[in-house]
Amino acid sequence: MNSTYQVKKVQDNVYQIMESGLCAMYFVCGSKRSVLIDTGVGTGDLKGVVERLTDTAIDVYLTHGHRDHFGGATQFSDIFISPRDMELTKAIDVESRKEYVAKMIEAKAADEEKLKYMEILDWGNRPRLIPVTHGQHIDLGDRSLTCIEVPGHTDGCVMYYDEGNNIIFSGDGANPIMVLRKRSDVDYKTYVRNWISKVKEINQQINDDTCICGGHDMIEREVWHHLIEMAESYVDGALLPERRKIHFYEADFLVNGNVSIMLG
Repeated sequence: MNSTYQVKKVQDNVYQIMESGLCAMYFVCGSKRSVLIDTGVGTGDLKGVVERLTDTAIDVYLTHGHRDHFGGATQFSDIFISPRDMELTKAIDVESRKEYVAKMIEAKAADEEKLKYMEILDWGNRPRLIPVTHGQHIDLGDRSLTCIEVPGHTDGCVMYYDEGNNIIFSGDGANPIMVLRKRSDVDYKTYVRNWISKVKEINQQINDDTCICGGHDMIEREVWHHLIEMAESYVDGALLPERRKIHFYEADFLVNGNVSIMLG
């Protein structure tokens, strides 16, 4: 039986776990503890995969509470997540996860052949949700991660930055297809301005050699520059949204080549 997970070394003691095109997770091995960042859709035995990569205890931290990042969480007893996204996870069940897989296959974004072997299961009781907050340091022994809030994709979207090893796990906080889902009462220009201000702050901390581990694959830093330019042009009124169908979304987008920002 083929696995729905593909493991690739990113750098020493850091692995990308690709879920057949559905989501990219990351496993960071420390001398005292290890961290799994995101749990994907949960199409197989993710816990078994990560347990083979380390002899240490494993903690699980999420970048946000969507079904393609929380879906495998039921294999674990404790999950660290922003308190702003805890409510999002309540509606995630087996059927919603299957629906996501079907949409990704239809959009030709996922590997249908590998996903024929998937087992979307509830592995037991739902995990205990533990809040992770902006500025919180996660000590793994010989390395540490810092949580950085980047609300925009969700209200509780976060990134995890390992400054000592020059690597950032950005989740869906800044993607080539950037999906912004406004939940508050502020207008969209204010929402975009608030989101991009956070991305700009982080962009000043990282450099051209920083490894950016995105929520669906590795990301070139140039993508961040394009996102910043597009968002600022939109806020200034120089760039207008266009109705487009991109990926499996049909919505208003800001578009610049292969980089887009969805407003919807």
